[in-house]
Amino acid sequence: MKKNRIIFTILASSLITASLISNVYASTESETPTVSENTEDETRGEVTEYHYMYIGNILYKRLWSVTRNCWVDPYWIPA
Repeated sequence: MKKNRIIFTILASSLITASLISNVYASTESETPTVSENTEDETRGEVTEYHYMYIGNILYKRLWSVTRNCWVDPYWIPA
C-alpha cells in the first residue's frame, strides 16, 4: 500500500511538472539589444591625423579630420 502511494505521488508530480513545462513557448522574435538612437547625450572627440607631403625638398603637413572626412587646415604648412 505504501509503495502504491509513493508511485502515485511520483506520477502525479511528474504530470504536474510536464504540464507546467509544456506551457513554455519559444519566442519567434529575435531578442537583440536595443541601441539608443539619441546620440546627443554621447560626447566624442574628433579624430584627426596629420598627412605629410614633400614639395621639392621641403616636408609639408596638413591636418585631416577622419571624423568629418575633410581637411581641417586650409593649406599645407612646412613641417
